[in-house]
Amino acid sequence: MKTLLRHLVALLLVLGLYNCSTPSVDDIQSEEITDVNNLKVPDGFVYKTNKTVNLNIKMPSAINFDKYRSRFDVYSDSLGEHLLSGSFDRNGRFNEEIVVPMTLDKLYFRSKVTDSLIPLSTSYTERENITLDLEDLYLDTIPEGYWDKRFIKKELPSAASNNSDNGLTNGDFTNNDFGTSRYIVTYNPNDPRFYHTVATGSKYYALDWYEEGGNGFLANDPSEKSYYAFSQTVDVTGGDQLTLSVDYTKVSKGDKYALWIFPRDANGYPVNPSVIRTFKGKKSETASLFRTIPDGASQVTIAIFGRANKNKAFEFDNVTLTGITDTDNDGVEDEYDDYPNDAEKTVDSYYPSETTYATLAFEDNWPGRGDYDFNDLVVDYQFKQELNADNQMLALEVDFKFKAIGASNKNGFGFQMDVSPDLIESVTGSKLTEGYISLSGNGTESGHNKATIIVTDNAFNVLNHPGGIGINTSPGNTYVTPKSVTIRIEFTQPVSPDDAGYAPYNPFIIINGERGREVHLPGYVPTDLADATLFGTQNDDTNLGAGKYYLTENNLPWGINLPTSFDYPIEGTEILEAYNHFGQWAQSRGYSFMDWYDNRSGYRNTSKIYSK
Repeated sequence: MKTLLRHLVALLLVLGLYNCSTPSVDDIQSEEITDVNNLKVPDGFVYKTNKTVNLNIKMPSAINFDKYRSRFDVYSDSLGEHLLSGSFDRNGRFNEEIVVPMTLDKLYFRSKVTDSLIPLSTSYTERENITLDLEDLYLDTIPEGYWDKRFIKKELPSAASNNSDNGLTNGDFTNNDFGTSRYIVTYNPNDPRFYHTVATGSKYYALDWYEEGGNGFLANDPSEKSYYAFSQTVDVTGGDQLTLSVDYTKVSKGDKYALWIFPRDANGYPVNPSVIRTFKGKKSETASLFRTIPDGASQVTIAIFGRANKNKAFEFDNVTLTGITDTDNDGVEDEYDDYPNDAEKTVDSYYPSETTYATLAFEDNWPGRGDYDFNDLVVDYQFKQELNADNQMLALEVDFKFKAIGASNKNGFGFQMDVSPDLIESVTGSKLTEGYISLSGNGTESGHNKATIIVTDNAFNVLNHPGGIGINTSPGNTYVTPKSVTIRIEFTQPVSPDDAGYAPYNPFIIINGERGREVHLPGYVPTDLADATLFGTQNDDTNLGAGKYYLTENNLPWGINLPTSFDYPIEGTEILEAYNHFGQWAQSRGYSFMDWYDNRSGYRNTSKIYSK
């Protein structure tokens, strides 16, 4: 599933570009270049804007992932721009390579177990390892500073001191002698057992019950630092997945609190270690603790501990203990399952993200040199992988949005995946009208060892042509609304994204109906139907033996892939004239002005960029 997370990262590129226009690289050429013929691009540079990261995530062992295939999501920023999704393996692990933008300084991880976003920092190296070990997210003892020995058990009509080390009268949970309370706000109103705490001095400050607008909640407003705790016992069954959730508000910096789930057998004795999760004060937060109930347990005691600062009120409400609902029994609960009634599919994962598009932009004069306006064919795209609980693809759906044709050639467009055509059940949605594409029964193009999908054999049959040369490249000419072609691929069996490659896979154009005249992104191999006699002719310097593809002698490309929707140059304008730092980026092997395509001050000449 490296692709899933490679996905992930390429996605991140789209939404989380970091301002790193001046990274510390000793050999960067900072001279501004205005003529593409003067570029000195290093050998081996293939115009990628991403890097490879090995992402290693370890989840708490208190959760049985063999039964509960917990979902995770990755975001490009702290506001929650969703990039991709997946599931942990049966050991609660994820260890795969992902591709992320070089401009990215953070990506954000979240699952039900963590509930909040966890930032993961990245560096500017071409390869790196990121490890997130969440085993210590759950503890088996309450850390010092979250509780105090002096607690009281609040009952009517009096309060009695309690000096047990964990703040509960029966500190080891070996019996069920919890007493009663007048406050009933927990999951099981027939078992209302609470423990309220005291201040560190001589005064006792119990949690009190308040109501506002018909809503009841517990609160404490101490005149000195105080500790609190309450607990309750609930019947369970071994194998249950339980979530203890509490809403905290008016929490102050320095306040601490902890949630505890302690499994017990029918006689009240411990079964496996207890599980504790600690939190530090935020203004408001929903705190949760999730765990698998071990076999042999028939009850759990839940407890909430905390410490409040002097003269700082806090409140907590909506204390719940809930299980999960998994209608299709695929291990992903309905709330987090994109397909709650389908036992095969679990989640959708997107590239570049669930709400954004990336762009492919081509020159079509290959093997001759183009004008480098990169608008001969401009296509935005968004890939959606439909995954099972093992992060394997069952289907792939792609929206290709054709934006511009800056040429008179009738160019086709397609892409190739790194899997056998036999793994493709069907391909639907292709727009083929010209008669030079031969299809197999499953909708892939015939004659290939790898699955090759032709989206269209003539882009002019996708975009309505208003006349003249080109569409949406010359200011003043009629604007044509971009039009989408949706391709859907069904697989004969689950396919690992690692095996298939990652979006946009290997895209290419077919120039003017000449099937063998393909143009790919630099560094990408031609298909089996490419005309090899064209390599090394005119301005092309492709060397199959050396692994150099679709570059000129001075390493200029015929195609580029952008992680965001690209604002392309107007007809006849070199990309260097429209984007001030493209040249510096290329000459520095991609380390300088990594975000050259972004809309930042001083980056663009807007008069050279097409707008409707």
